[in-house]
Amino acid sequence: METEGIDQLRAALEELNSSLSSLVESGDINEAQRGHLLDWTQRVLDKLTVRYKNVKKGVDDLMGGYIINTRTDAILKEGREQGRDQEQRERIEVMLRKGLKPEEVANYGDYPLALVKEVESNMLSLA
Repeated sequence: METEGIDQLRAALEELNSSLSSLVESGDINEAQRGHLLDWTQRVLDKLTVRYKNVKKGVDDLMGGYIINTRTDAILKEGREQGRDQEQRERIEVMLRKGLKPEEVANYGDYPLALVKEVESNMLSLA
């Protein structure tokens, strides 16, 4: 396993990656699901290869390319950023509704004045 298994494992991982890519292209799974499956595969392989240093290094080299390059992290990061942005906008809106001036909101909340004015403008257009 320490030397001979690496080529077999590489072929199996390449086949897995190819199959998952096909499933993404056909719409059966999305890119996030593909990333999760590859991540879980990495975790299982980490446990199975803990006593085989060469195999573990080979797995890490192979899986690193598959997992790092997936969109899972990008999707999660984008979602978190959108959540933070939405939360900021909601807080700004609350302060504006309480009668604070845009400059006060920007100062108090350490928000960019342009963002505060944008939220204020959106509030006025919806009113």
